Amino acid sequence: MFKKSLVVFYIIIGITIHSSFAQVEANITKGIFDKAIPLKNGLILVKKGSSYGCIDVAQKVIIPIEYEFIGNFINDLAVVKKNKKLGVITANNTTVIAPIYDEISSFTDQPDYFRVKQKDLFGLIDKTGKFVLPMEYDEIGLFYKDNLLGEGLTTISKNGKYGYANLQGSIVIPMQFDSGDYFSDGLALVKLNNKQFFINTVGATVFVVPSKYHFVDSFSEGRARVSTNDHFGYIDKTGKLVIPMEYQMAWGI
Repeated sequence: MFKKSLVVFYIIIGITIHSSFAQVEANITKGIFDKAIPLKNGLILVKKGSSYGCIDVAQKVIIPIEYEFIGNFINDLAVVKKNKKLGVITANNTTVIAPIYDEISSFTDQPDYFRVKQKDLFGLIDKTGKFVLPMEYDEIGLFYKDNLLGEGLTTISKNGKYGYANLQGSIVIPMQFDSGDYFSDGLALVKLNNKQFFINTVGATVFVVPSKYHFVDSFSEGRARVSTNDHFGYIDKTGKLVIPMEYQMAWGI
């Protein structure tokens, strides 16, 4: 009986939202809005002219139609753009990060932390608007591989040297490398004085990468793809070649 009631409840809610959105679409026809998109959090993104805002199903304005851009809400937070600058707001229009930054991005697996850029310097801000890492870095985070934060550590860079910091704002591995990759499977590839080697999450060298390898991938499931000329193989976490260099094509694990 409970399951049946729950199903009926969701059907009613669904009909209500669909009906409310139909009314919003009718207002588009009337010229009140130029565009409307239902969001997963129950709000409706609306556009009027070149400005965006959000209304609820009762068509009450929740977020004023004054932004040049409103991103997807994740954990009740969305990146917005106003006067060509970026910030972050909540779904009830509380400003978390003032729109004063040139760039804002977040980690896919840690969406409550935002990397901000202003005048060529980077900082890291949490969901309360507090700085975790100050605005003094040339780079924070290498945002490839789906913007994942590797092992709870992000790369930081200053004056051409790379190190690693955690989300509590502590520099775990000092900025001493010429380059630094993200952590994956407990290891990160770094470079110093034209030598490549893997380090662990406390900065200790695990093994030096032989110079014969022209390409070294990140580790996954205990293996990393390597190549010499046009052939690929795989090494383990000690640097030992465990799958021979005899493949003309290979993919990361």
